[in-house]
Amino acid sequence: MPSLRTRNSRRPMLMRFLSVAAALACSAVVQAAPVVAAGSPYDLWTWGGSSGPFSMLGVTFDGQSEQFSRSLDGKTTHFNVAEQQTDLGGGHWQILITIDSDSNMFPHDVAGEFGGMRLGLDPLDLLRTLRLDHATMRATFANGASVDGPDWVSSDPNFFGDLEHWSGCFMECNRVAVNGGMGAYDTRRLTLDLRVSDPDFRDLPEPAPLALLAAAGFAAGWRSRKRRPSR
Repeated sequence: MPSLRTRNSRRPMLMRFLSVAAALACSAVVQAAPVVAAGSPYDLWTWGGSSGPFSMLGVTFDGQSEQFSRSLDGKTTHFNVAEQQTDLGGGHWQILITIDSDSNMFPHDVAGEFGGMRLGLDPLDLLRTLRLDHATMRATFANGASVDGPDWVSSDPNFFGDLEHWSGCFMECNRVAVNGGMGAYDTRRLTLDLRVSDPDFRDLPEPAPLALLAAAGFAAGWRSRKRRPSR
């Protein structure tokens, strides 16, 4: 005698499917969540070989421009700092921090003058364990030209401590990344480009479309079964 499938007998299968779809959707939400706490403070320094350090303390990570000023040799330079974080998909994110100035950040044009920046002693407030995969610093000059420094993660990984459990500093919290010859080029912008990844989601396919497609297919099948006449 053939077995009869009732609505109640189909309910466990429905619940199992909905559980899987919900898990995939939750995975997508976690993956798309920010990696730096919005509104959290952090510290920045610019550093010139002969002009010395300039600290910008208590910057707020909120995507809004903040202003700082520095007086050096009787001249005041104004700085704007802004940041953003972007979900690149597959468990990868980009963090950009940009410093703009209205005059040369490293005004002393002396032989071998270097210039650079540092992120710390109060580092970025991370919301999860992240691996630092890539870190570059771009210098942009008054004439619009720019130069990219090396990928510091590849060239000097020992300067970051534990890359698998990134601290939120660049480089280490007490180390400055610099480029040589900066004083002669009228530097007006420094852009710190950091790429990080979450080991729990890195290189996984995007789960949300899969969950939505599966749910749509199941719903269509369920409606078809409901319309099928009983025998």
